[in-house]
Amino acid sequence: AAFAEVVRQGHPQRLNEVRATADGTPSVWDCTLIPIAREPGGQVDYVVLSAVEVTRPVLAREALEEVDRLKDNFLSLASHELRTPLTPLAAYVEVLAHLLAEKRRDPEWDRQVGDVLTKFRRQIGYMARLTEDLVDMSRIRSGKLSLDLKPVDLRRVVQEGRDQAALLDGNAVVQLEMLENGDLTTMADDLRLAQVVYNLVSNAIKHAPASGDILVRVSSRTAEGQRWGRVEVRDAGPGIPNAYRDDLFQRFLSPTHIGRAARAGLGLGLFISAKIVEQHRGRIGVDHLDPGTSVWFEVPLAGQPAGSAPESRAASSSR
Repeated sequence: AAFAEVVRQGHPQRLNEVRATADGTPSVWDCTLIPIAREPGGQVDYVVLSAVEVTRPVLAREALEEVDRLKDNFLSLASHELRTPLTPLAAYVEVLAHLLAEKRRDPEWDRQVGDVLTKFRRQIGYMARLTEDLVDMSRIRSGKLSLDLKPVDLRRVVQEGRDQAALLDGNAVVQLEMLENGDLTTMADDLRLAQVVYNLVSNAIKHAPASGDILVRVSSRTAEGQRWGRVEVRDAGPGIPNAYRDDLFQRFLSPTHIGRAARAGLGLGLFISAKIVEQHRGRIGVDHLDPGTSVWFEVPLAGQPAGSAPESRAASSSR
């Protein structure tokens, strides 16, 4: 159609970003159709196609546009998530003020005050965790996420992270299973590693709240002359949608599916966890169960011959 229009009008026509595929490889071209006539103003006898490949700059521009879109979505999500706890906090303040104004001081009054304070602390903790995720994100991007490495017991770290996450939902049952009786000492930043456990368990609670118990399993394995401590968090929820499985440990991922909690978070938890595990010379991955999901990480245990660290990038497998 473009050729016919150039022949009919006798004027050049530019075709911007023409996309083509050759041998399965896509390319983008900036094309111009130029009419050629034997006599000035006469009938067009030929049309010359001038084409310049612009694949790389076009793909680079589209990548930047995608980053801008993700940032816009993230800012919108962040403002919503940080604003979410403010409404119940304001309500709790009013309830607490009303209770304090009452003259009675009986067991029921004590119970009501304690209940409000518990909910108050939970919302403040949620806001603090959101803020800390944003700070960690900045540290990761600037290369300033440092670790305070020292010998720590992996069991203790897992228990601390699991206990912190269990406070998110008083109805959640988070079982802890130790499959290893030997030494599980690892050179680690115990606070950061507990943060990873917290993120994995809290994700299981939020994404599969009605799926039954959540299992946190601690074990070890030996590979290439090195013992590795393994922490696995299992749930029997609806699982991870196929569209998100390859990008599970990327920034700003916050999939929506049946069974997830109303409070979504910023989609940074798994990305931050992956970076922390990588800095411990470990790896993190996910197994897709039927039903449910198992998210796990492994870190090298101390006191063993040093072997090659497992592949540091996030891994994924299916069962």
